[in-house]
Amino acid sequence: MTNELSTHEMQVKIAQLEQQLDQVRNERDAMSLIYDSSYQILHYIAEGAPTATIFDGMMDQIDRYFPSYQACLMLVDESGSQWRVEAGTGIEHDLATPSGVIEDYPMQYFTSHIEQSKECLLFVPNLTQNPSWREWNKVLNQYDVDVCIAQPFQFEDEGFLGYMVVFAPSSEAQNINVFKRLLDCLMHMLNLSNLRQNAQTRLLNSANHDPSTGLANRYNFNTNFSMMLKDAKRHFQRLSVIVIEAHQAKDFSAPAAEEIKDSIMKVVAKRLQKSVRDNDLLARFTESEFVMALRIKHLEDSEIIANKILQSMEDGIIIDGQEYKVSLSLGISYYPEHSSFSELYSAANHAKNNATEEQKYCIEYHGRFCKDSADLYDF
Repeated sequence: MTNELSTHEMQVKIAQLEQQLDQVRNERDAMSLIYDSSYQILHYIAEGAPTATIFDGMMDQIDRYFPSYQACLMLVDESGSQWRVEAGTGIEHDLATPSGVIEDYPMQYFTSHIEQSKECLLFVPNLTQNPSWREWNKVLNQYDVDVCIAQPFQFEDEGFLGYMVVFAPSSEAQNINVFKRLLDCLMHMLNLSNLRQNAQTRLLNSANHDPSTGLANRYNFNTNFSMMLKDAKRHFQRLSVIVIEAHQAKDFSAPAAEEIKDSIMKVVAKRLQKSVRDNDLLARFTESEFVMALRIKHLEDSEIIANKILQSMEDGIIIDGQEYKVSLSLGISYYPEHSSFSELYSAANHAKNNATEEQKYCIEYHGRFCKDSADLYDF
């Protein structure tokens, strides 16, 4: 009797081990598929594809390698009340409206979870028996899925907050490791895409913008001014260029002098930005020189902007409790009196050098230096 029982126990143990071995083989095969599917997504990322393309690529790979699974990427707005589907393997068409908005959903389930933790996995078996998911029962039965695993994520740089969600048949409930590995792979791809796009943004900004103030640099300004000049020629418009030199009243000799100068120039840049309109150009050319390009109707318009700029610098700049005074010298030139940027810049720069302490701006007009717009008509 004892031997028979021992034999039975042995058979049970062997059956359990074989079952575990089959599960390990299934997981191994699934892992191989997951890694195979990642190559195409990595290719998209390396090419700098848009985020939407990365999302679609992920869903395509899931649909190809895991046909019994359904997946979607759900995003939520800042208020937490508006959810939408960004991409999916097909199930998203039945979960959301044609515009991607999810109207009938167990989103309270997701919302409460995402508020508690932005890192923990959400695993829900037996969906069709869960009252919280009754709004989706029809869709879940249609796709023959009854298990959900979701990974919350947040990319602050791009404003993304939501879940990567994978649904599977009830028979896959025991393969939790496959779910986790699949989601881990997808989240790594999302993170890589985010890092790639952030690096690209920083590279573009560094190539086109002054790293300290965030203003356009000389290259960016020249490119945009070329388009502005073409528009002015086509529509017979006037333009004006203002060259601005910032002079710091205090001579810095402290070890932190460069940091103080940099902080002062940032404030100067912000004040200058408030003086220009959205369709005007402002750039930082050198450490202390800024250049503006304005669309104007009358010659006097530039003088109005010049006075506005000077008024913006009347108040001192406070850095670490210390007040610093900055004075400006401005030079103004006009198109079509000068037909290229090099001529406009040269004329405005010479005018700036002719500005005085009393009259902080000077206008170049037909080879003359004028102290204000009234002189422009006095030949």
